[in-house]
Amino acid sequence: MGVPLSAEAQAFLRERVFAHIATLMRDGSPHSTIVWADTDGTNVVINSSTDRVKLRNMKRDGRVAISISAPEDEQRTLYVRGRVTSISEDEGFEHIDSLARKYRGQDQYPRERLEGQTRVRIVIEPLHVVERLSRRA
Repeated sequence: MGVPLSAEAQAFLRERVFAHIATLMRDGSPHSTIVWADTDGTNVVINSSTDRVKLRNMKRDGRVAISISAPEDEQRTLYVRGRVTSISEDEGFEHIDSLARKYRGQDQYPRERLEGQTRVRIVIEPLHVVERLSRRA
């Protein structure tokens, strides 16, 4: 059973913050990549192309760890350990477009970069959350 994200954590995930997600390789070693992140109010939501190592890892073993920091204050952080509960192609392109609006101020993710790709929306249920979200003076 998941743990709720606080209102402050939800607001933080709606900011233009960058996340590093760690997945597990077949041999148990960690694999970490930077991703754009958001929330649906309950879960952490990310996007990926179907040809990525992180996606293969998540399909095999849904356990992940996410470290998120604010660009203007790297001490404002959110740490989430969780599990992947949904990988959906149905919403993949719409979701990457919404992330492009958030992160780049563009209505659509550049289509030339999407050519030949299948995108997926990945939902991660938080199981353990550590917040350090107070703004520093």
